[in-house]
Amino acid sequence: MKDLRNFMKLALLLAVSFSISNTTIGQCTTWKDLEDGSVEKETAESNYQIYKDHLKSKNYEAAMVAWEKLMEVAPAADGRRISPFWDGIKLIGEANKKETDKAKIEANNARIVALHKQCIECLQTKKVVVKGAKTDEGLKAKIADQKARQAEDMYKMEYPATDIYAVAKEAVEMGGQDITYKVMFPYAVSVIELYQAKTVPAEEARRVHDLLNEIADENTIKQEEMAEQYLQDKKAKKERIARQKSKLYTKYKIRMNKAFKQVESEIFDCEYFKGIYMSDYEEGKDDLSIVKTVYSRLKKRKCTDEDPFIIELKERYQILAAASNAEKRDSFDANNPAVVAKKRYDGGDFTVAIEKWEEAIAAETDPNKQATYLFRIASTQGRKLKQYAKARTTARKAAKLKPNWGRPFMLIGDLYASSARRCGDDWNQRLAILAAIDKYSYAKSLDPEVADEANKRIGKYNQSRPEKADGFSRGINEGSSQTVGCWIGESVKVRFK
Repeated sequence: MKDLRNFMKLALLLAVSFSISNTTIGQCTTWKDLEDGSVEKETAESNYQIYKDHLKSKNYEAAMVAWEKLMEVAPAADGRRISPFWDGIKLIGEANKKETDKAKIEANNARIVALHKQCIECLQTKKVVVKGAKTDEGLKAKIADQKARQAEDMYKMEYPATDIYAVAKEAVEMGGQDITYKVMFPYAVSVIELYQAKTVPAEEARRVHDLLNEIADENTIKQEEMAEQYLQDKKAKKERIARQKSKLYTKYKIRMNKAFKQVESEIFDCEYFKGIYMSDYEEGKDDLSIVKTVYSRLKKRKCTDEDPFIIELKERYQILAAASNAEKRDSFDANNPAVVAKKRYDGGDFTVAIEKWEEAIAAETDPNKQATYLFRIASTQGRKLKQYAKARTTARKAAKLKPNWGRPFMLIGDLYASSARRCGDDWNQRLAILAAIDKYSYAKSLDPEVADEANKRIGKYNQSRPEKADGFSRGINEGSSQTVGCWIGESVKVRFK
């Protein structure tokens, strides 16, 4: 049944394409090509404006009448715009929303594809020259964008995967890294369907997957960088557009990769999945459940027992399992509040963990151990429960019990940095970063053991200091004191990027 439906679509497309190639609709005639003073030229110009006015008012039926008249004599308008093709696609799409006759819907769909092709033909022959496409590279990019839009429409209209794949592939090859996000999902799902039908090999499916992810990642970064520049240049509209594009590339990447999951175990090898789960292992190599999960998942993904990483996972699991069993056998651990606190923490029960550490503090006389427990409480309050003010108070108590200990101030710096985005506008967020840098500097001045770590943090956040131009626009000079807002409430000396 699906093959018959695809055949009907192809037949309709061929019929519409034949009709277009044998009528003035298929040409790239402009009203400038028509005889001056002729009725055709005058009506073409007036019908263009009439359909545009109706389209703006969303009077689609009236717009369609005038648009049809324009397309009969001058489909390329004045030769400087492709809007008649785009508007026609929109009008036909609107007509389809009300249409109930499947045959008419299929015919309309075929005409939409034909309009995409006609638009591309007019661009290729340079009968239409639009802004941004006056150079060879600009023209190539514009045609690639049109092909991408065609692929997206073909996907929405459920065209055969072979046809969608061919158009999407051409679009990406022409557009390169700058191709629109619109092509990503149609290209992905078409190559997946063709792989499942054994029409393309796994290597091609992998190639498309990797290429589209690279395009998505590069454009997400590129658009964010452009947005930051627009922000500095105070071009709010362009900044919003750039950030929206960045979000769309990310959105389409997630959607595309979700589609690839249905075949990922078939088209990807062990190395691919190692790349995915390696970071989980590195972050949780001391967690028995994480090591076990990573191991079991990789075993299901064609990783053999001879693989070095699988060997490491097995050895790590054995060590952690032995330690866990030993802990269970140790009755002292079960009754020691500090040990119970650690177990509760590992289990995600942070409130009880804090209560147990407080019990350990009350039972302890060694100020250094008390300081350690206080630090763990502070870390849990800040990093896990987001109780920033409480965490800072607790960290300061820990510092008082253990002089010249930089770790509590490193924690406070981390809390300032991690919560900076909650501190109001961009200026105040950057002041929060300065407060964090101050804490890192103070920590390394007290404690040489944290100096390297503090320097790394300072280096990381130096680029997030306030912009000089932003400070000057507020009448604030280098070295002046400013109070950080939100929960931080500390005074910092301004240092610009």
